[in-house]
Amino acid sequence: MDDLKLYASSEQDMEKLVHTTSEFSNDIKMEFGLDKCASVKVTKGKKAVFNGISLPNGDRIGGLDEEGYKYLGVLEANTILHREMKELVTKEYVWRVKKILKTQLHGKFTMQAINTWAVPLVRYGAGILNWTVQELRSLDTKTRKLLRINGAHHPQGDVDRLYVSRQLGGRGLQSIEEVVRREENALTTFVKNSSDPEIVRLKEFFVEDKILLGEEIDKEIDSIQREEQRRQRWTGKVLHGQFPRQVQPMADPDSWSWMVEQDLKRRQKDF
Repeated sequence: MDDLKLYASSEQDMEKLVHTTSEFSNDIKMEFGLDKCASVKVTKGKKAVFNGISLPNGDRIGGLDEEGYKYLGVLEANTILHREMKELVTKEYVWRVKKILKTQLHGKFTMQAINTWAVPLVRYGAGILNWTVQELRSLDTKTRKLLRINGAHHPQGDVDRLYVSRQLGGRGLQSIEEVVRREENALTTFVKNSSDPEIVRLKEFFVEDKILLGEEIDKEIDSIQREEQRRQRWTGKVLHGQFPRQVQPMADPDSWSWMVEQDLKRRQKDF
């Protein structure tokens, strides 16, 4: 039992729930982590003054401070703290990208490191945090700026090619905007197609409160379609699209094998 939340309609009912949970925890020899516990009272959708709850052994669970608390990695108080959480995620994401670019990783592994160590920070909150299009595009722009500063992306390099997979001649970086939208679509598709009784009962609530932010589309199909759109935009450009257009008529699966070799440096991959 971990990350437990208790809800009650009154302070008296909450004390009963806490006492029951405390007794059960004692029976299985599990201690309360009081330093990680907090209580909050919500009246008409707003936080109200609350002094906390007493435990049977005399300990006390204090009231929640203004900074909120983390539940499953997401900052909350009486509701999700979207602004604060997005600021934390953005700061940590940028720090990780900078950390990766300070290493001596070659081109392929640089992109893989960003995709597997930095991008998941933003992906985790997709469908939960209310990211705007501008905020997501700003993160992508910041990523490209850091790549250019560290010699991993040419100032005049094509943006679309950066997000096309290496097997198709691209750089293989994952776009923050596309990753978040894809996860939102996947969550929407799962909920709308689910036959689980509990999820079925919540569907109407999800729709009314506009919790389902995405479109109903298969995740794999969504990924393929977005990459194909990127590839077509790259190929259709007058300057940057010349090489892929000329190679395409005679290309085979091995034509882009040099892009997946690990011994090419960042600057070489950007040519």
